[in-house]
Amino acid sequence: MRLNDLLAGLDGCQVEGDLQCEISGVTDDSRRVTPGSLFVGVKGTRVDGHAYIQEAVARGAAAVVLENQRGEKGAPSLPGSVIRICVPNSRRALGHVADAFWHHPSRRLKLVGITGTNGKTTTAFLVETILRMAGKRTGMIGTVRWGFDSNWQPAPQTTPGAIEIQSRLDEMANRGVEFCVMEVSSHALAQDRVWGCGFQAAVFTNLSQDHLDFHQTMESYFDAKALLFTDYPIGSAVINRDDPWGGKLLEMCRVPRLSYSAGETGDLMMRDVRLSLGGLSGILRTPAGERPLTAHLLGKHNLMNILAAAGACHFLGADLSAVTRGIESLEGVPGRFEKVDEGQDFGVIVDYAHTDDALKNLLTTARELKPRRLIVLFGCGGDRDKGKRPLMGEAAAELGDCVILTSDNPRSEDPEAILGEIEVGVKRASVRVPYLRISDRREAIARAISEGSAGDLVVIAGKGHETEQIIGARRFPFDDRQVARDFLKQRLGHGVGQKPEEKRRSV
Repeated sequence: MRLNDLLAGLDGCQVEGDLQCEISGVTDDSRRVTPGSLFVGVKGTRVDGHAYIQEAVARGAAAVVLENQRGEKGAPSLPGSVIRICVPNSRRALGHVADAFWHHPSRRLKLVGITGTNGKTTTAFLVETILRMAGKRTGMIGTVRWGFDSNWQPAPQTTPGAIEIQSRLDEMANRGVEFCVMEVSSHALAQDRVWGCGFQAAVFTNLSQDHLDFHQTMESYFDAKALLFTDYPIGSAVINRDDPWGGKLLEMCRVPRLSYSAGETGDLMMRDVRLSLGGLSGILRTPAGERPLTAHLLGKHNLMNILAAAGACHFLGADLSAVTRGIESLEGVPGRFEKVDEGQDFGVIVDYAHTDDALKNLLTTARELKPRRLIVLFGCGGDRDKGKRPLMGEAAAELGDCVILTSDNPRSEDPEAILGEIEVGVKRASVRVPYLRISDRREAIARAISEGSAGDLVVIAGKGHETEQIIGARRFPFDDRQVARDFLKQRLGHGVGQKPEEKRRSV
């Protein structure tokens, strides 16, 4: 593709060189530069891509994009044959040229963006299932997986970078995919990873404390989420009216929009709701009418996810029959209230809940199942928002009968220090609850399984579908579901083993 075609419509760019130059590829990774490539120097949170411009040139880059470095002292010196493009925002420039290089894929299929603290993955699965059951070719880019048809791959992060997004969308469009459902994280919006995308529909699920290590304040966190509804071309919006931030977003949004609510105030709602161990049921009310609905998903929080998905699919043209049929067909979502059953006489659930709000929703749903005892195991990730740690500890103590604090992905932090910060919340809870600190997650899961008795429910929270644990800079294979299954088999096959000797603490 010619350079002038890639740059068409890019505001504020200044070019030194031949705009008719043929560009063979686009990348922001100097290691992936091939002769004829356009290299975009992006200022990241840890690494500044401008430092690798010389390497990109040595590998054969035909042109480079720099951010605000035209004529600056210390700007990289480039051979005369290399085209210099200066832009005010290289992240947005990357999204722009990637979108152009892959022939504007979000114009060739209908893209659905879902953002919010909790519920993104379940809502995405619901939307994708509804559309697929309606006979549409569908794809997904999300926390659990990405791909289309039966070509699914594990996802290393919720929302990838601009190069991966545009190339994946291009592949989907070329293969006849009609709709792609994408989870859009606050990091991705703040870092312009989805810049260049246009959305047929955008969904806001909720906002609760998370990622404040990155955003610093809830207002900044909301501002990042709101970008999807204010700075991007979207055809329609579906917004949670029950969330205070959602109410604010409804006032800001200038496109056709629907609100949803657990009460009577939304455009989408459910009446005569019944919750049980088998799922939830009621009468779904939408702008297209009402219809009875019975879903396999559990809990009031999944009621909200269902309403969000129904609203998005209404805008996407699915009729009410297709909406209810799709919702009813979804058996579950990997790592979201996922049962681990080896024939034991107590329940074991694995869930991704890793914020205090998500943990409250999870444990409230677990309480509705009326277990004899609710045994709660969870931890908090290292190098992430520390403020939510005591909040999660307090939520677990308020709703659980026995709490086990353990490691999540400690990363560079001391696991015991993380547990100490969670413990503050356990101690300040309004009820006294027996709890343990077991920093080794495998040992903690073994203890939780050994604690289980007939009629109990063991909830293992925080990692859900993840198959690795990050300790220091290393990643180790670890799947909560498989670890729990192994200990259940061991217990059922050889009787209950010795419980790990740990100091029990009561507050």
